[in-house]
Amino acid sequence: MIQLMETVQATLQQSHTMALLATTGPISVGCILAWLLDDELQVLDIVVHPAHRRQGIGKALLKVMLTQAQERGCTLATLEVSKDNAAAVQSWGSSKFTCARATTKMGLMPC
Repeated sequence: MIQLMETVQATLQQSHTMALLATTGPISVGCILAWLLDDELQVLDIVVHPAHRRQGIGKALLKVMLTQAQERGCTLATLEVSKDNAAAVQSWGSSKFTCARATTKMGLMPC
């Protein structure tokens, strides 16, 4: 666990890292972590506490992150979702993300 925290701390200290935290009062309920590399935003992770899912928190985090990235010159955003994660595929598809490629453990496959 300590090594994981050190990895997260090191990632957050990089100048191209962007992160947002969603809270309800003093409780953290979600977060988003991304890298802004040149004009591309690479969304690394979006996490919402299970008790707070399906309330629009993930979409709200993504919307704010995309706005902040555009203000910094971003023209392209990417994220990876497991094709087996139906809720995430539906959610990000409704956020106007499209399938650029699908992967399996063995490699690329058509979308």
